Amino acid sequence: MLRTPAAVVARGHAGLFGGPRRLPACACGGAPRRPATAVAGLRGERLRNHLRGRPARAHAGFGRSLGDAPRSRGRGGAVSLQPGGHDPRLGHRFDVAGQPQVFDDLSGAVLGRAIDLSGGGMTLLVAEPLVEDTLYQVRFELPLEGGRRATIVAGLQVLDLREDTDGLLRAGTRFIHLDGACARHIVHWLARQGAQ
Repeated sequence: MLRTPAAVVARGHAGLFGGPRRLPACACGGAPRRPATAVAGLRGERLRNHLRGRPARAHAGFGRSLGDAPRSRGRGGAVSLQPGGHDPRLGHRFDVAGQPQVFDDLSGAVLGRAIDLSGGGMTLLVAEPLVEDTLYQVRFELPLEGGRRATIVAGLQVLDLREDTDGLLRAGTRFIHLDGACARHIVHWLARQGAQ
């Protein structure tokens, strides 16, 4: 029969009733056991980041969020990726100069042209109808100041298709993935457009 020292048992029970909590000793009288919640190393860091919640992770640089994007001053509400879950279509959209071509990154085919861009997504002018609720990995060049261009690679979800009065087909999309550098380029581009 294994025996636990009475002092250790008393200290353990004291922790349950408001006294100082001590680690219980091993039943064989050896060293104290580590609590099950003590997670060390990289796994523990990942767990702590996961438990912090998405807005806190994004603020600390762990997420891919456009949370620093400017708030809308025009139609609609705040930029969609702000905490609070605003509808992506309510963010203020800015026209993209030159309407750059948007390519399907996997097949290399041209999906359409970027008409406008917001913190939550973009509108594409498409030649062929896209399938609603389909996910695409796309690539396009965003014009920056000084004639520079940034290549943006993004995951998009097609939300809706609508025909213009001119008979042109437009696809409303939302961003579902942006890597850090691409998100920063879009945030700076939106800030510059909002200041003009």
